[in-house]
Amino acid sequence: MTVRAGLAPAGILAFFWSHREKSKFLWTITINLFYRSFNLIFGKIGRLASEEVIVHLISVKCLPFLMYGLDACPVCVSDKRSLDLIITRTFMKIFQISSVDVVQECQSMFNFRRVSELILERKRKFLQKFCSCENGICQVLAFMAMGELSSLCASLS
Repeated sequence: MTVRAGLAPAGILAFFWSHREKSKFLWTITINLFYRSFNLIFGKIGRLASEEVIVHLISVKCLPFLMYGLDACPVCVSDKRSLDLIITRTFMKIFQISSVDVVQECQSMFNFRRVSELILERKRKFLQKFCSCENGICQVLAFMAMGELSSLCASLS
């Protein structure tokens, strides 16, 4: 069974059910919005600003495009790696380097967390809020959210 849905209300994520009954996302719009915002910022300030300013602007202005809706949606490991690669390529452009190890060191020095870590943290917060919600629909689905939350906390430990 393949059910395809249109874009989300903000026009960022496209969602469909594959024949294996697992959800998938089409990341092209999200990735394009991230790169568009990064290129706007980097094109305006270029190499005039310090790396700290550029990294801060990326985390504040560009990263929300990648993170939109990921707390409520299932994200597989390959998608997380793809999102991490986007940030890695961005850091390579900022620092004019080609080594992934150096990029990871730069990310740790600037306290820039990986997207996969941010997704797990946001998902944990979302599930906690969902389980504590007093809405009738949320209460009906709370047992599923609790199960996912417990498996998520077990994987983080």
